[in-house]
Amino acid sequence: MVKYRFKAKGVPTLVVVLLLPILISLGLWQLDRAQEKLGMQRAFLERGSLEPVMLGTELLDPSHDDFRRAEAHGVFEPEFQILLDNRVHRGRAGYHVLTPFRVDGSNTRILVNRGWIAWGEDRQRLPEIATPAHRLRVYGRLRRPHERYFSLEDESALTGKRSVWQNLNMDRYRGVVGVPMQPLVLHLDGGDAQAGGFVREWPKYQDVWVDRHKGYAFQWFALAAALVFLYVVVHIRRRDESHVNLSQ
Repeated sequence: MVKYRFKAKGVPTLVVVLLLPILISLGLWQLDRAQEKLGMQRAFLERGSLEPVMLGTELLDPSHDDFRRAEAHGVFEPEFQILLDNRVHRGRAGYHVLTPFRVDGSNTRILVNRGWIAWGEDRQRLPEIATPAHRLRVYGRLRRPHERYFSLEDESALTGKRSVWQNLNMDRYRGVVGVPMQPLVLHLDGGDAQAGGFVREWPKYQDVWVDRHKGYAFQWFALAAALVFLYVVVHIRRRDESHVNLSQ
């Protein structure tokens, strides 16, 4: 009669104890990201169908106005225009052009993302950016700046105007310009040519974004299951009890 027994070894057990929680955590994190993208997709569709917000003196609420359509009348103020670096469009690197826009009848500005422009041949020379000087109407979709990002930039050292930023930190930007700023950014519509925009092909929140994170989660959970399976198989030993009895 053949039976099996399990005999754990120290080093493989330690490896499993260390790796298994990491793999499971990565899978759960991907599921959380899927839920986050699903919520963004719903907000994109639902809020995009609401009546456009007319921007004025009242500050927007990021939790309710993110993804809503909006319009404003006023003038651009290119003095504190910034370029967000390392923005990729169809495989090419460039900048997003963000220009503050002073709304008529108020002291409040909103940053307007006018679109993507490619890097120049010389990274030390910034591209020429023309900005309309006359009063105009801008319209597009409100977006909340990313609040979670990794940056090697020393933000504490940025005490004045700076043309090229790696990421947009609204608190830092507000401190630099010293005027009331809306907490959201207006992404210009693709058809708004009079606002002096550039390439504007903004991402749309689709099912594929959610499915991609679910697929990643499945891969991490599958690796966790494979690790446990291999651990058990490697440590199972056969024990022949009939041989034991005969020897007695």
